[in-house]
Amino acid sequence: MGVTNCRSISALFFGLAVTLLACNPALLPAQDERTPYVSVWAQLNPEVLGTSDSPGSLQGEFRAAAKARNDQAARKSWQRFVDEFDPKDGYFEDGMHARLVEWAKMELVRLQHRSSGDAEAERAQIAIMRQKAERD
Repeated sequence: MGVTNCRSISALFFGLAVTLLACNPALLPAQDERTPYVSVWAQLNPEVLGTSDSPGSLQGEFRAAAKARNDQAARKSWQRFVDEFDPKDGYFEDGMHARLVEWAKMELVRLQHRSSGDAEAERAQIAIMRQKAERD
C-alpha cells in the first residue's frame, strides 16, 4: 500500500471520527470531568463556601448557586436564581439585588461557554467578571 493510500485511509478515519463526535457529543468527556466547576464568585470570596443564609432569601439562594460543584447543578441553580429574583418590571429592591442578578447572568454566560467547549470565551468571561468585582 502506498503512502497516498495510507493518507486517504487516515483522512477517512479522521472524518468518520469527527462525524461520530458531531452526531453524538456524549462520546466526548463531560466538561465537569475535565475542569471542575467553581463559580467565579466563590473563587473571589472563598468564605462563601463556609457560610449559609436562609433558604429562599436573595443571599441564601445566591450562595447556594455559588456553591454548586458541577456544571449541571450550577446551570440549574443560577437559572432558578435568575428566574426567581430578576424582577419582571425591571425594578430592583436595591443595588445588591441588581448586582447579584447581574452576576448570576454572567455565571450563566460562562457556563454556556464551558458547555460549548470554548475555553477562550470562558477565560474572557472570567476576566470580565473579575474586573466587575474589582469595580463593585
